[in-house]
Order: sequence, then C-alpha cells, then structure tokens
Amino acid sequence: MVNIPSALVLVFSMCTVFTVGTAAPPQVDEATARMVQTLSQECKSELKISIQDMRILHELSKMPTNEAQSCLLDCFSNKLSLIKDGKLDHETFMRLNKLILHNGTQQKSDDEIEKFFQNCLQEVEKRSKDKCGGGVALRACSIGFFA
Repeated sequence: MVNIPSALVLVFSMCTVFTVGTAAPPQVDEATARMVQTLSQECKSELKISIQDMRILHELSKMPTNEAQSCLLDCFSNKLSLIKDGKLDHETFMRLNKLILHNGTQQKSDDEIEKFFQNCLQEVEKRSKDKCGGGVALRACSIGFFA
C-alpha cells in the first residue's frame, strides 16, 4: 500500500482538479513524485500498454478511448487505494477531496464532497462489474463534478 496523505493529494488532484484546468500543479516532494511515477510504471508493466496510452493519466478532461487506457485508470485507482474490491473507498476519497477542495481554487463544502462521493460510489460500483470499469467511472464522475 501507498502512503495515503502525501501521495493521494498529488494524484487525486491530477485526476480531478486538473480536469478543468483551473488549478496549478501542487508542489510535491521528490519522494511523492517518485512514488507516482513508480505506480504509473507498475501499471504500465502489468498491463503491457504503450507510452501513447499512458497519456490518459495526463489528459485529465478526457475519457479513455480503448481498453488499455481504461485498464490503466482502473489499475492506478486501485494502487492508490481509491478503489478497493470494486468499491470506492470512502475514507480515502473524502480525505483527498477535503485536502484538495478546501485548500484549492475550487471551494466545496463537506456536504458537496459527500454528494460527490455518493454519486461516484454508485457509478464505480455499477461499472466495476465491467472489465476495468471502476477507474473509468471515477474519471467520468470527477469530470462532471469539476465541470
């Protein structure tokens, strides 16, 4: 498992706040940047996907266009412990969003974040039955929330 506090702030902010391009990248320490790179490479190796398909991690306002990209999003979400056993992890999700949204340029109340979680929870659980669907569902609901 990953050190949740520092790693998830970076990664989840990359996956959500940047979807609409309103926030600058957070400053992260070298260890966190290395950890994110390591997780990305682990997923790349496990899935045997191309560098081109890896771009979906950085094209945050886009949905995946093929199975490799979908599986990469799912792998990454699972390695970050955002999705566990096909379900969105409440504690990790809420902690991350509170850090990002309370300190970022997009102010959201705790109630709004909870509603965001509930919406994503339903989508992730529904789509986790599909191959690599959980990460795709998380991307879809994140884009909608920050639009």
